[in-house]
Amino acid sequence: MQEDAQSRLGSNAFGDNNGNSIAPCDFEFTFESSMLMIEPDFDEMSDVASLSDMSLSESVQNYPELFGRTYHAFHAGSYAFPNDELEQERLAIQHLAMQRLMGGKLFFAPVSAEAPPRYILDLATGIGDWPIEMADEFPDSQIIATDLSPIQPVIVPPNVRFYIEDSTEPWDFPYKFDFVHTRLTGGCWADFETQVIAQAFAALKPGGWFESQEVDCNISCDDGSLDPNGPIVTWINDLMVAAEKLNRPVLLGPILKKAYERVGFVDVQQRVYKMPLNPWPKNRLLKQVGLLWGANILKGLSAFSYQLLHHGFNRSATEIEVSLVDVRRDLNDTRIHSGIAASFGHRRSAHHRFRRSILNDYFSKRSVLNLSRIISERTQKLMARFQESEMNGAVLCLEMAFAALTSDVISSYCRCRYWKFLEDGHVRNDARRAAEDTLDFAHIHRFFPRLTYIWHLVSLETFSKLMPGNSALFPYLESFLTYSTANTNANKLDKPGQGPSPVPMMGTKVVAITRPSIPPEERTAKSTWE
Repeated sequence: MQEDAQSRLGSNAFGDNNGNSIAPCDFEFTFESSMLMIEPDFDEMSDVASLSDMSLSESVQNYPELFGRTYHAFHAGSYAFPNDELEQERLAIQHLAMQRLMGGKLFFAPVSAEAPPRYILDLATGIGDWPIEMADEFPDSQIIATDLSPIQPVIVPPNVRFYIEDSTEPWDFPYKFDFVHTRLTGGCWADFETQVIAQAFAALKPGGWFESQEVDCNISCDDGSLDPNGPIVTWINDLMVAAEKLNRPVLLGPILKKAYERVGFVDVQQRVYKMPLNPWPKNRLLKQVGLLWGANILKGLSAFSYQLLHHGFNRSATEIEVSLVDVRRDLNDTRIHSGIAASFGHRRSAHHRFRRSILNDYFSKRSVLNLSRIISERTQKLMARFQESEMNGAVLCLEMAFAALTSDVISSYCRCRYWKFLEDGHVRNDARRAAEDTLDFAHIHRFFPRLTYIWHLVSLETFSKLMPGNSALFPYLESFLTYSTANTNANKLDKPGQGPSPVPMMGTKVVAITRPSIPPEERTAKSTWE
């Protein structure tokens, strides 16, 4: 029964940064307790229709219309649910239900007003309730919220910005975020792991937090009062099948934890709470949650069904509405004690671990042992230079000599050939001296920031002539890039019948060190230069 509970209730839940449970109400569901009985209230029958007057937004016009509902125009057809006034009312109720389940909290991640996040990102924001309330809680934070539809209020706190964005496409934000958030986004993505989790990982500052608040669409029941072949279960199953056909899966809960860990997040915290589908529980707080969530489902029943069932099963609007009659009846029946799992999770990015895993092949024990030949050969050359200096009565600068040794070892490891600074008559390390001058230039730039324009106005060749004694930095840097490209192409263009090229892709180490999040096949000289 325990394994069955996990498979049906999803795998991503919540807790604080120390692993302690956080109960938003006085009945908590985890993998150990989610199958415990909730006591039904047979004495009170609540009317979910009492919330029908909840409306937050104005009517939306000039959008594609289907089945009498309007839908987003930006990247039309990529999201199956409407954006009209009825849908906005439903989203308002949904926000209240989630907030009630979470005990009035907006998030569970360990983010506090004492150390407020500087930049916050909310994806698929809907009518913008969450970022607006976050702006009030963190007035010094800058909050970006994106959605396909401009259905957010016009009057908002000054630190909130709404943008029309398709978050399934590559993100292009000018800064890194401290906190990224999603809520109830099933059906928005073709691949939540690559389109959202991986992009959130890349968009977060090291140590930043990503929180997801999602539901598992699978229906559960503690006492057998729900018919496993009845209208509710059949409807839910049809929606999930149709969503898979349209490449917009709605079932996110079971895949979240492993997906976050695969991407590289650490400290993944999880809690799972059961969300009643109507006010059948006797527990006061769960009854309120069920009242709100039931109103949310009933108000969106047709909206959830039209696009998915029409495109997934070629059903007409009339056929869909007829099938929903029994679903509405059972959703209003408090004798049916059903619920779904609400999954809350936050996780922290750890770019240092991610980089370490990528660079492991370059700096593993095996790789370091392979360097022993290079280090030994260059060390012998250094000792020979010392002996030559003693015999000739010349003065050899120890600092420059050891800098030349280091540069030769690094260049040999990354390029398979030396820069041969130890062979220079004065062990002159032009690359090091040029780098020092560049740092001096950067220091001057702090006081004269307009000097930055010189990089845009003067070519590298011309700029190198402005530093006549240290111009070697530029050919050395270009040799890195050229070698990276040459080795990458050599490995891609294997000769027929000879197997892979024997030339290792050593040049890509430069890119791996500087940009470890770039997949190996996308590491190019151009990206390294940039």
